[in-house]
Amino acid sequence: MAAAAMSLVVSAGSHSVCVQAGKGFSISKPKGYKLGPRAALVEARPRVNGSQMAVQVLGGDRAEDLQAEARAMARAANASVYSPELLARKYGSRPVQVVKRTLEILIALGSFALKLLLDERNGTLDQNKRKRAAELRTIFTRLGPTFVKLGQGLSTRPDLCPPEYLEELAQLQEGQNARKFKMLYADKEDILVPDIFWNYTSGKVLTMEWVDGVKLNEQAAIERQGLKVLDLVTTGIQCSLRQLLEYGYFHADPHPGNLLATPEGKLAFLDFGMMSETPEEARFAIIGHVVHLVNRDYEAMARDYYALDFLSTDVDVSPIVPALRDFFDDALNYTVSELNFKTLVDGLGAVLYQYPFNVPAYYALILRSLTVLEGLALYADPNFKVLAASYPYFAKRLLTDPNPYLRDALIELLFKDGRFRWNRLENLLVQGKKDRDFSAKDALQPVLKLLLGPDGEELRTLVIKEAVRVTEAVVLGTVVDTYNSVPPFMRGLMFNGNGNGVLAMRAGELELMMELRDQVFRIWGLLRSSENFDPALLQPILQVLQKPEAHSLGGRVVGGITQRLAARLLQQVL
Repeated sequence: MAAAAMSLVVSAGSHSVCVQAGKGFSISKPKGYKLGPRAALVEARPRVNGSQMAVQVLGGDRAEDLQAEARAMARAANASVYSPELLARKYGSRPVQVVKRTLEILIALGSFALKLLLDERNGTLDQNKRKRAAELRTIFTRLGPTFVKLGQGLSTRPDLCPPEYLEELAQLQEGQNARKFKMLYADKEDILVPDIFWNYTSGKVLTMEWVDGVKLNEQAAIERQGLKVLDLVTTGIQCSLRQLLEYGYFHADPHPGNLLATPEGKLAFLDFGMMSETPEEARFAIIGHVVHLVNRDYEAMARDYYALDFLSTDVDVSPIVPALRDFFDDALNYTVSELNFKTLVDGLGAVLYQYPFNVPAYYALILRSLTVLEGLALYADPNFKVLAASYPYFAKRLLTDPNPYLRDALIELLFKDGRFRWNRLENLLVQGKKDRDFSAKDALQPVLKLLLGPDGEELRTLVIKEAVRVTEAVVLGTVVDTYNSVPPFMRGLMFNGNGNGVLAMRAGELELMMELRDQVFRIWGLLRSSENFDPALLQPILQVLQKPEAHSLGGRVVGGITQRLAARLLQQVL
């Protein structure tokens, strides 16, 4: 809509009002009207030195709309699950409120029905169709979300509604899309979503807040404002990931005309006519798919296609595994973050084409959305990688999301063959800290809570064994550091003429132990340097190590560590 639109600036007294005119809509231009080049906006501006405020232009209806919206949102926050029993209990003791709401609905719809009846009797039914359609849209908007949904449903039923009504009710859809998008994503300071002005909106005109900005593909104009295209594209990618994988409600048409860079450095989204949703199960499966890709677990990747709704559950995925292995083993000669998104999609598409895959509509729109953003980034920097820019978000979600699916994916990523992969945790923390929403106090909490739960027995065993390795590495590292600080001529005396002392270990063993210690210290430093981190958050680990089962594992946690270290030292002395 935005690309084909023009705006009309109306000067009236101390204020100016802009209205977008869509295709096929014409307005006469009397004296005082000026045509402007911008799209889809309205704003009431007071005089610089005047005392009148823009609220006078909006009038009481706008204030009532805002109050009604706030009340509706408050009600919706406590009504996520429909329950007749709950509603009966809640409103059974509020008969006055029920009667008042019933009268409000009956009066609004009854008066509209009466107007239609009078139009029919007067022979003006066809003549007044557009007028009545606009009135019905206003009624639905003021009656709240339930009736807005009803209007959206009717907008897709040409068998029930005349074209004039379909046009008006369709505005409910896009307007509500914009309102929902703003509610979900405009909480970030670098994202701007324009408001809808319903009192100035009709079937052919969607009136929105004015936004000053430059299209995202106009690099030179953006840089003249002191901004960087890549920063804005990265903001777009992070917001898109939230859309796709957090709430599942996403803008499916993010081309340059619908993305503006504002002078303040914000990324503004326009045109909410094409939206889509990612199913909840698919959101978690996509993140899990990335984990399986990093782990090169192609069997698990193939099984992910069930949750992604690519395959029916009765399809055998075993023949798909070799095809995935052949493609990704070649593609992953570099790290995943260095892969070009288009190359990855094209290669995966070639694999999917060979098998009975059914690509859902939401997935095609996701690919389109991310491909457009990557194209904008590559225009500014040919070396830009969307997957690398996406890593911080994935790392943050894996480290902090309490969803059981993602919690298990994190455990799968961190543990392999009974060993903890400290390098993976370090990388996740490094990347996660790059996400502005990362909170160290939430990091690893889903896993730590599982440690003490009834389902955490296997995890507790792994943690106890890993505690042995870490403690041994720290103690041994301290001994080695102490040994290295002793003058060379004294080492022979201390170790009975053996100049190598505690360093006489199997080839590479010492290096591995020292690297483990250093990794643990680096991870501890990452956590301590993070905002809101409290060491007490790691209390579950200490509680596990104090359990009787920790001491029963061959006595390794307490006496076992000392015994093994003593054996190594005595071996050198004797």
